[in-house]
Amino acid sequence: MRILNFAKIIVVIVVFVGCFYYGQNVSYEIQNTLYEGLRNTSAVIFGIMGIWIAVIYPDVLSNIFKKKERGEIELELRKVNRLLYPLLYSTLALIVVLIVTTLAPLLKLIPFFIKNYMLLRGISYSILGVLTLLQIWALILALIPGDVLNRGLARYLNKVKIADKLHSRNQRR
Repeated sequence: MRILNFAKIIVVIVVFVGCFYYGQNVSYEIQNTLYEGLRNTSAVIFGIMGIWIAVIYPDVLSNIFKKKERGEIELELRKVNRLLYPLLYSTLALIVVLIVTTLAPLLKLIPFFIKNYMLLRGISYSILGVLTLLQIWALILALIPGDVLNRGLARYLNKVKIADKLHSRNQRR
């Protein structure tokens, strides 16, 4: 697990540094379009994960807010926990996008940043790169419930198929 976490950190650092270096030449107008794309992706992930939670665990969220013992609530939360990570990652990305797109026009008015606009572009593009990685990870996590549901359905259909075969054999005898 430590190796995987180390690899994630290395990837984030490489993306951040690479985006900083090359992103200094990307105008803010182009970057702003990319920020809008991240904002839209966050909305899509919110919708997908909201639907998964409603379909797979319709009673869990309402049960969490009812008066229950701590152990019962923790069990309910563990069920939904995997579905909440993409929501949390998208929320974080959305917060950063909102802050950057709000501050950018103001920073363009400050003399230090006017002189060092390449630095500002590089930082902005680095943020874009890291947020894009985060959104890609959130999208991958958003696919997991569908895969789990698909595997569960396949197991169920196999059981039905076996039961049907056994039933048809017993009727022939």
